Amino acid sequence: MRGRPHLYRALALACALLCALAECVAAVEAGKTLPEQDWDAPNGTLRFVTSGVTALISVCAGALGTLLGYACVLARRSGVRWLGRLVDAYQALMGSVPLVAVLMVLFYVVFGPIDIAGELVAVLVFTLAFGSTAGTTMWTAVDGIDAIQEESGLALGYTRAQVFRKIVFPQARQQFMGQLAGQFVSLVKDTAIVLDVHICDDTCNVLDIVLPENNH
Repeated sequence: MRGRPHLYRALALACALLCALAECVAAVEAGKTLPEQDWDAPNGTLRFVTSGVTALISVCAGALGTLLGYACVLARRSGVRWLGRLVDAYQALMGSVPLVAVLMVLFYVVFGPIDIAGELVAVLVFTLAFGSTAGTTMWTAVDGIDAIQEESGLALGYTRAQVFRKIVFPQARQQFMGQLAGQFVSLVKDTAIVLDVHICDDTCNVLDIVLPENNH
């Protein structure tokens, strides 16, 4: 086992996914007895089930964010200059803007006039966030692979895509899996900020209770 660090990393990622799925199952069971909480926002209706919704968002954003990060790696390797600059701008933007600000802007401003579920907006935000960090982690590992190995694959008759898929990426995957598992655990914790979108709604809910005539 000492010579297989990638096995420990894969087990850590699997444990994180199992914990998130277990929380989802518990939330579904609890939902049979606990009513759903409705939050009426000025620009639409935002519905969040406080128990387990962050786990559902984490699982969806983790899967989609991993694919987005892999796409960022492919964009960097494509050799197209504007694609590389686009990835750099995207990762710099997501790394400098707080997630809660992105969540607020997308829900209340961008998707405000549209009747869209808050969970979908949250999945979009955390997919963009996780895709940015995952893409950076993957690219660091891929870029660290010795160029001689890629040149050797090309000399054997492989195409550049085949070299990446069969030689470069498998080695890089053993290096970034541990970091990716840690980032997913952080993602599960960060998704708690989805409840911050209710801050503006709390005042309206209190006024509806104290001054019920405002509903008419």
